[in-house]
Amino acid sequence: MLHIIALPAVQAWAGLCQSGEDDWIPRGLELFLLLRVLRQAGIGDLWLRLLWRQRDPLAFGKAQAADLSMFAWLQHSISDSELDEFLRQAIARGREAPITLKDLEQLLTQWPSAEWCLVDFRARLDEVSSAKLKEVEQVARAWENIIPSEVVGGSEAKLSKLIIRTAIHVKVKWSTLQKLLFLDLLGHGGIYRESLIHVGNAYGFDLSVNMEVLAAWCLLLVKHNCQDHVGVLKRFLQHQGEMDRTVALFNALAASGKVETRWKFLAQELWETCQPQLSPVVQHQVFQVLHAGKCIGRF
Repeated sequence: MLHIIALPAVQAWAGLCQSGEDDWIPRGLELFLLLRVLRQAGIGDLWLRLLWRQRDPLAFGKAQAADLSMFAWLQHSISDSELDEFLRQAIARGREAPITLKDLEQLLTQWPSAEWCLVDFRARLDEVSSAKLKEVEQVARAWENIIPSEVVGGSEAKLSKLIIRTAIHVKVKWSTLQKLLFLDLLGHGGIYRESLIHVGNAYGFDLSVNMEVLAAWCLLLVKHNCQDHVGVLKRFLQHQGEMDRTVALFNALAASGKVETRWKFLAQELWETCQPQLSPVVQHQVFQVLHAGKCIGRF
């Protein structure tokens, strides 16, 4: 339904008509404008909160790149009147020529750093007690210190003890924020690929119905070259089609394809599977990612 009303809603809000002159609207800005319309109707808050965790660059204008987090940063950092003025300037300038990232930098007095999303994400964890945060960090360190039985020198006893001690507690007691922090710590730390597979089985991440958790888990699977878990990626893509999560996953697939060619075949397979259910805007962004990563056609 959102995709059906997207373009008319954006054009109506921005005072644009459907013509070639208005082709300048970047897809990220188009989505943000739509979300602003929806927020004013009282149903867009969740979408905005998901948007501001987006880290991966998307096509901006004809050939530039920008981060969707910027638009949510605007929403949370400046008043409605200031935001309206910024958008008016952007629309006026965009009608003259395609907007570039340099143009936007001149429009903004402050630009969120590359680590802004991560910092803001950690700030949200204030609602979790320090004891619970420490618990997450302890479990993450414990997994990083485990040498799995599949590796020479590994200990099956230590692995089993860690799983028995933590599995039920993580699945039942941990909040979504704790699980996301745990996955974030694993992503920035050092953990054996074999141990990561045990994490997924023990804590239920492979079968998670929380799309936010599953999205973070899928990125870890790709990062650690878990090609035999492509079924998890396929299930994730079939159950959601949001731009930030979908593009982030295909960015990871394309990056891994530069190191391991088989990821290119898997990316193409996943693209063919999920493409029909994606909105035209998301399809465009994913195709650009795959094309740039040489995951389309012969390679």
